Amino acid sequence: MKQNNLYLLLLILLMFFPLWHSIAAEKFTLSGIIKNKENGEALIGAIFSTKGVKPVGAVSNAYGFYSLTLIEGKYIVQAQYLGYKTQLDTILVDRSQIINIELIPEP
Repeated sequence: MKQNNLYLLLLILLMFFPLWHSIAAEKFTLSGIIKNKENGEALIGAIFSTKGVKPVGAVSNAYGFYSLTLIEGKYIVQAQYLGYKTQLDTILVDRSQIINIELIPEP
């Protein structure tokens, strides 16, 4: 009987391990300004987001500023704005970073 209880406890712990891992994972902030590459104007409402299984994103404010909090890991990120080329990049999030982005207008 004690052995069954031990197996049950172990099973419960293994079921909740992914949850503990995500809670315990360190979080970092990516932030920066999204601008027009040709004239340096801030792009209001530009989207900075991750791609993948659980995408998250942020929208730039009136100054082109965005901020996004992510857990440690490797991400494919994209910056996009209507009328501009979407910019993709792969980054390793292991610390808080400032990533300024200049998007190129697209006819």
